[in-house]
Amino acid sequence: MKTRPAAAPTSPVADPCDRPALRLAVVDDHGVVHFGLQLLAEEEGFDWAGSARDPAGALLLVESSRPDLLVLDLVLGGRDRLDLLGEVRRTSPGTRVLVYSGLPESDYGARVFALGAWAFVPKSGEMEDLRQALRSVARGEIWAGAAVLREVSGAGGRPVRAGAAALSDRELHVFRLLGQGLRPRSISGELCLSVKTVHTYCERLKEKLGCDSLESLQRRAMEESEK
Repeated sequence: MKTRPAAAPTSPVADPCDRPALRLAVVDDHGVVHFGLQLLAEEEGFDWAGSARDPAGALLLVESSRPDLLVLDLVLGGRDRLDLLGEVRRTSPGTRVLVYSGLPESDYGARVFALGAWAFVPKSGEMEDLRQALRSVARGEIWAGAAVLREVSGAGGRPVRAGAAALSDRELHVFRLLGQGLRPRSISGELCLSVKTVHTYCERLKEKLGCDSLESLQRRAMEESEK
């Protein structure tokens, strides 16, 4: 077993009062992420509280282990699970959630903070960003990248929202599914909505994003998904 590293002044987990180490868990559907985060947790002096790969497992994990920190991906099984963040917060209010996801930071950053997350780290970033975010959250501090700070810190402190970031959560979900190539009938099945309701969302999306047809809206969605 690897020996836990000695406490260093730069580590937020180190505590001169020898308090118990914070407990860290992860929810992600990629095994390599579990492995990498377990190593990182060990390096940073966290106790490992377990892992899960799907929403049901995530809720069981936080209910049974009540981790101090949870690293959470919001795309599980290929589906956008923004709602899972709220469910985790209700199940274990004392757990600080760090969102680590491939979702667009500019579109989702402010949303996850509004739902109670402590940090948003894009998977496209550097591992050092994740390390620093973990340290900040362990100290009880919010951590956000520059893109999110720009979005939530407009003139007078008012949020600045444009493009896809100005969409409601449901509109954004429909937009992402369009970007995956799904048509309204398929989206209705995916979201358990009527086809008419999905078309209503598409009309709102066309108006908000300046698209003159469903085809141009879907092209825009596909372009956004490739960024």
